[in-house]
Amino acid sequence: MNLDITKSDIEKLIEVRKEDKFINHFFTVIKHDRRPAGEIEKTEIKVWKFNLWCSIFYPIFIFHLNSSNELTTISSKLNSFGKLVYALFFVFLTFLFRDIDFVKITFSGFLILALLYLVLISFFILISFKIYRYEKKEQLKVIFESLKVIKGKNTGSHQNTNQ
Repeated sequence: MNLDITKSDIEKLIEVRKEDKFINHFFTVIKHDRRPAGEIEKTEIKVWKFNLWCSIFYPIFIFHLNSSNELTTISSKLNSFGKLVYALFFVFLTFLFRDIDFVKITFSGFLILALLYLVLISFFILISFKIYRYEKKEQLKVIFESLKVIKGKNTGSHQNTNQ
């Protein structure tokens, strides 16, 4: 179904205008601000919404517009605070392994440590990506439902209840 979604329709999804910057995502997480926020630019609109379930791994949706201010594509990315958490986890995990004397360790001991390190990193990445992908899918459903409602109000269309 083609909704002919315009820039003004997408702008109505945003309750709080914020720039897509680390500090804004940091305060969104700290304050548990669940209001839809976003940044409006000439050819794209970024929209995000914190959800307690996915917490720091919430997606930012980027609505790409053409010269007529109509939606062409939607992409997404992980917010910058979530990216920092990834980096901090890798640093923390590496910090845990800092006191190991790699000169005195046997080859099999090294392989066990390397395997443990890789398993922990893989497990973290797998879980966080699953959370991110699930939340992205669920939020896209909500966005499209909201856009259908907005579009219906703009065109004045309604369903016939007398059948």
